[in-house]
Amino acid sequence: MRSIANYLILPELRLILECCKGEASVQDAVMMKKDEMADPEYNNEFDIIVDLQEFETFLDISTYETISYFHDFLKIVEIRGKVAFLTAKPHQVVIGEILKKLTSDTASFKIEIFSTIEAAIRYLGHSIAELDFISSRISDLNRDTV
Repeated sequence: MRSIANYLILPELRLILECCKGEASVQDAVMMKKDEMADPEYNNEFDIIVDLQEFETFLDISTYETISYFHDFLKIVEIRGKVAFLTAKPHQVVIGEILKKLTSDTASFKIEIFSTIEAAIRYLGHSIAELDFISSRISDLNRDTV
């Protein structure tokens, strides 16, 4: 499986979709976020869905330090919207929980973790009528060719 870290901005929904797939590194995620922030449609007040469902990394002793590094990067980004992590496996939940804990007191955004796209969409305040559209865009991000 190829490693992917990419995004799609949906300005009409005030939503950013992000995907980390395979063994994408923190550096991949930071580069993706920098590209995203340089995008003319980027708005730090948009909500974000981070799809980790196909993210295949293994937790080890350096995981916390790596996540802390990413957290430090996120602090300078000043995200103002809500962030929904979409997970399918326990290690993905752990990564989300570590970031959630790190950001709970210091960040301008709030992270919640979900196992279904429907729950994430509801949390972000989108209608279920938008479910198919958002799900389809997430599927596009998960393809090796976007």
